Amino acid sequence: MATRQWVRLTLVLAIGAAGCAGREKPGLGKPAPPAVVNVANNNYADVTVYLVHAGQRRRLGTVTGLSRQAFTLPRSAHTRELYLLADPVGGARSYLSPAVHVRAGEAVDLRLHPTLSLSSVSVWGP
Repeated sequence: MATRQWVRLTLVLAIGAAGCAGREKPGLGKPAPPAVVNVANNNYADVTVYLVHAGQRRRLGTVTGLSRQAFTLPRSAHTRELYLLADPVGGARSYLSPAVHVRAGEAVDLRLHPTLSLSSVSVWGP
């Protein structure tokens, strides 16, 4: 008699575990997608874009004049106060964005205008 109860209990536990196995638990097993910087360079000059945080400057890449380019932010920059620096190749004046906070999966739009001081930055959630 006790054997039947153990068999039933084992079957109930096995069925319950199998039913839960297909459910996905948020935040476990899958890394968060990286944050992306989308640069629209409406300036005629080629521009080198840098990520500035914690007093250090890290090169993201170069965007040619009148074109667009996307860069992936390093995971170390997520959830920190950071700035984007646009430095025209062969130019004298750079654009430093206001401070932005970026989390994993968000997109940062950097729009560079012909007069760099009129450029703008915005952050979009996932």
